[in-house]
Amino acid sequence: MRRRLPTLVAASLIVLAVPACRDNSTIELEPPATKVEVEGTDRYRVTLTPQAVERLDIQTADVTETEGHLAITSDALILDTNGDFWVYVNVEPNTYERAALESVREVDGQALYAGGPAAGTPVVYVGVAELYGEETGVGK
Repeated sequence: MRRRLPTLVAASLIVLAVPACRDNSTIELEPPATKVEVEGTDRYRVTLTPQAVERLDIQTADVTETEGHLAITSDALILDTNGDFWVYVNVEPNTYERAALESVREVDGQALYAGGPAAGTPVVYVGVAELYGEETGVGK
């Protein structure tokens, strides 16, 4: 029993010292996304941190005008449960807002439409599903 006593004392001191080594300070992290209701709508404007934009690899392409129609890559499209088409417009740095498209028709990987974001407007085509999930809460 005498030989075990020093071992038990040493083990007790280690157990007591370990909690003292922990840093109990709280680190507050910025959420990767915030959303603010777009006044007069049921939609939200989503703002991502620069790290979230990089992690999601958010990429945009400008709306073009082709043969009298506005056009964007079909990868940018969201089709909701009501059958309506939407895209996410890059309204400010790292900030995105869902915008409706009217009279959509897809041709060779392009979405041609008559009403929606104007030519030259940056529209998200990579990270669309993640933005939709963040805005609507789908997948949470």
